[in-house]
Amino acid sequence: MPDAQLRTIYRGNSMRGEFRPGEVLLLSRVAFTDLAVGDVVAVLEDNAADNYVHRVIRKTPQQALTMGDANGFPDPLPLLPERRFFRVDAAMTADGVSRPVLGGEAGVRRFRQHQRQMRWRRSLSRMISRLEKTAFWRIEASRITEFHNGTVLYSCGAFPVAKRNLRNEIIYHRAWKRLVFKIPPEAKTAER
Repeated sequence: MPDAQLRTIYRGNSMRGEFRPGEVLLLSRVAFTDLAVGDVVAVLEDNAADNYVHRVIRKTPQQALTMGDANGFPDPLPLLPERRFFRVDAAMTADGVSRPVLGGEAGVRRFRQHQRQMRWRRSLSRMISRLEKTAFWRIEASRITEFHNGTVLYSCGAFPVAKRNLRNEIIYHRAWKRLVFKIPPEAKTAER
């Protein structure tokens, strides 16, 4: 298979906004010198647990600093020329629709846009959590569905409200649902 045809499936949330889990990423091999700030790279190690897809945010001739668009901090280890990496040129959805992945200056603008959105979401979440304490009118999510993998879904009628993950965190499906619905007291642990 030629290098231009390499593909991988994206999993995770560090590039949320740019990719969705399950999308197929189309990769091409590039020389380290041809990488530009703003390009998205897939670092593929022998150990699959060490693989990641992040954007180049700073580059010198010896190394590049990478960071996920939805992450708050850069990666601790720099990308070095001797590592096995590929540039992500396009992403393909499950229905086969392909779209280009922006790199260079356009990629930097996308990165900044994603970072602003992430900061806005965090600010909104903090504001809602403060308002939540005064929201005495909230409706209790009375329907509880436990799944075999340990996650729990809280619903009000047919409306999903929140889920409890394996780390025992309560995650609301939409930020506004936190103001309208409440989780039964015995279920509350760590809310996000």
